[in-house]
Amino acid sequence: MPETFAVSEKLSELTLEDLRFFARIYEELSLSSAALRCGISLSRASRILKKLRGTFGDRLFLRSMPELIATERATQLYPKVIDLVNRASQLGQTEIFDPATLTRTFRIGAVDNAIFAVMTDVIEAFFRLAPHARLEITQLTHDLTQKLEKGTLDCAIFPSSRELPPGIRELRLYQVRYAVCVRSGHPLEALWREKGSIGLDDLRCWRKIRISNETSTDPLLYSLDEKNFLGESFLDCAVTVPFFLCVPSILQVTDFMAILPLQTAIRMQKKLAASSIAVIPVMMPSSRSEQDPKSFYTRLIWHERMDGVPAMEWLRGLFALYARFDLSDHPIRR
Repeated sequence: MPETFAVSEKLSELTLEDLRFFARIYEELSLSSAALRCGISLSRASRILKKLRGTFGDRLFLRSMPELIATERATQLYPKVIDLVNRASQLGQTEIFDPATLTRTFRIGAVDNAIFAVMTDVIEAFFRLAPHARLEITQLTHDLTQKLEKGTLDCAIFPSSRELPPGIRELRLYQVRYAVCVRSGHPLEALWREKGSIGLDDLRCWRKIRISNETSTDPLLYSLDEKNFLGESFLDCAVTVPFFLCVPSILQVTDFMAILPLQTAIRMQKKLAASSIAVIPVMMPSSRSEQDPKSFYTRLIWHERMDGVPAMEWLRGLFALYARFDLSDHPIRR
């Protein structure tokens, strides 16, 4: 009797998301593919699989090449789990999900840089698959997480440099690298071409453009300058602007410099300012390795209340597929 009670108590801790993930990994026989279909990160997928194994007292899926192998226990569980998932889905959905029939409005919080550097390919795929749906993109505000909780926003693009409160989920899209941007012909560009790199001492004599929402009336929500990766500000600030896309125009007519995400700077160089700005990669301090938890990522965030909503799972899948940026595909111009 006590053993039966313990098993029952473990089962009661499973969520619909856990069961839906079990069904997806059984169908895909791939942890990464199942995570993609569920719109969750690979690390979260690993945690759910660990929880499922503990609950059912079985490894469920064994490592093999090229696919996972479902155990006998997993095979027995699948029809029962998929039946539960389907029944639960029917509680709030009477029709099969088809993005082509969507007419709803998706509300996304983002700064202009996120639209430019992260969402362009997502938007193209979104309207190709859901031609009748709508996107409403709004500027980030200090009450962002409250808007996600209340449903005023469905999701947001938000850097991992800020902590998230309980109940807010995340999907990491790509790690953020940084670049110093100046006008073409700037002395820093010539120094970089000569030395192959620039150091902190090379930057100290140049004034900067800082990108931030912070004003005398608006509390700090996002800010970008050398403090993001060095932990301190040491450059004299000449201009503070709330938008990323105006930076190239200011750089072209001044000797100022700006720290930008490398991915954004490359897109600007290619699509906006052509050869009128120089992009100089900045080396991250050695403590900020890819494995280091302090490394910064571009990420999609949403409230847990949106877990299991088919339309939102589909949208998160689009971000997982299309909001990627491989620097090897975009060489830096010298």
